[in-house]
Amino acid sequence: MLDIDGREVHLTNLDKIFWPDAGWRKADLISYYIGISPHILPHLRRRPLVMVRYPDGISGESWFHKDLPAGAPEWVQTIRVWHHAEKKEVHYVVCDDLPTLTWLAQMGTIEIHTWTACIDDVKKADLAVFDIDPQTGEFADAVDGARMVCDLLDELDLKYYLKTTGKRGIHVFSPLRPDGPHSEVRDVVHEAVLLLERRHPDTFALSYVKSKRQGRLFIDYAQNSFGKTNITPYSLRATRDATVSTPIRRSELTRTDPHAFRLDNIGRRLSRTGDLWEHLGRSGEVTIAEARRRLRALPD
Repeated sequence: MLDIDGREVHLTNLDKIFWPDAGWRKADLISYYIGISPHILPHLRRRPLVMVRYPDGISGESWFHKDLPAGAPEWVQTIRVWHHAEKKEVHYVVCDDLPTLTWLAQMGTIEIHTWTACIDDVKKADLAVFDIDPQTGEFADAVDGARMVCDLLDELDLKYYLKTTGKRGIHVFSPLRPDGPHSEVRDVVHEAVLLLERRHPDTFALSYVKSKRQGRLFIDYAQNSFGKTNITPYSLRATRDATVSTPIRRSELTRTDPHAFRLDNIGRRLSRTGDLWEHLGRSGEVTIAEARRRLRALPD
């Protein structure tokens, strides 16, 4: 049992192997999230989250867990959200503190995915997300696409923050004033992606049908819809080498290797760079209506 800030977290199966190739155990998972807590907690606070649980490690069964698990400590904060499409209420976990983060790891949560809205009003998004997924599987293709997305956001005079997804893609997040519903943010990102497709038809393809993309980049604008989640900065991924979704500078787009950021070395990077997303939460000054106006004023 671990006492953290007066709250007891019961730890079990600490020697269970979670990453067979590296030999990392559940204890390493828990230690990682405790150590990274000063950097990840600011990006978790006040946001509903979804756990991706691997109670037997990356080789075992896994699932997305939205609802508060049975037997959770009474001090775990939640928010109740009604989903009209699913016709049910979900009790989402909200991780504002180290005891909750440690409990998530104890539950075998390797990946943590968060909403693009805060619990102050979950119906209003404060982030626009460009999820750049290379159909080729080549990270270099995602890098090229991210550069073009950044160029467009520069034209729009919108702030943005980059990170690796921890797998083969790149996320570009643009903070907004939370004054519009998710559907409006989704539609503006959709318009932006259509503009990118018109400008760079050999690079981008909007179709959800993979056979129609012909190796071009796909940006899933629907990730901005109500209830959708994205991997949190500094979350681990259930990959063979325990990669981490890592904030990067734009200048790093020329040489970044997503597999270079891992459970065992991300601390060294943070000691050099600090949290490159530190100011994300204070930089959403533009309304979604203004972002749309600027976008529609751009030429093809």
